[in-house]
Amino acid sequence: MGTIRAEAVINYAKLLEYGARRGGLMYAFARGEDGRKIFVHPSDCGDVQPQRFDRISFTVDDSDPRGLRARDVQIVQAAVVVPEQLADRTIVCCDCRAVFVWTVAEQRFYLMRRLRTPKRCKPCVRTFREQYPNGMPPR
Repeated sequence: MGTIRAEAVINYAKLLEYGARRGGLMYAFARGEDGRKIFVHPSDCGDVQPQRFDRISFTVDDSDPRGLRARDVQIVQAAVVVPEQLADRTIVCCDCRAVFVWTVAEQRFYLMRRLRTPKRCKPCVRTFREQYPNGMPPR
């Protein structure tokens, strides 16, 4: 087992889609300074949960025959920093032209998951998803 401390950027992160730990890290891959791929598992991360584009510091484990693995992972620089001065925003729905409030809690949720600003109110989102279950209208 190597004792070399290294830094890399997470370039792929698979998150859990279902269950009580939904949104939690399933596994990730980082790209080292030398271009080699490094496997990151949540059991090696402790309390931190790295996301895509986060810069991490870790101990390199080269004893696994499948490839390099990151152990004792720590986040050096988070890719998304949530601004402290968020305020509720009013947005006009693109479908029904109704005005709806985008709360601070929703904004933090969207920022942490790197989602775009919503453009539809909740009733119109529900209607859109019922009309287009695959997510895209036909061209």
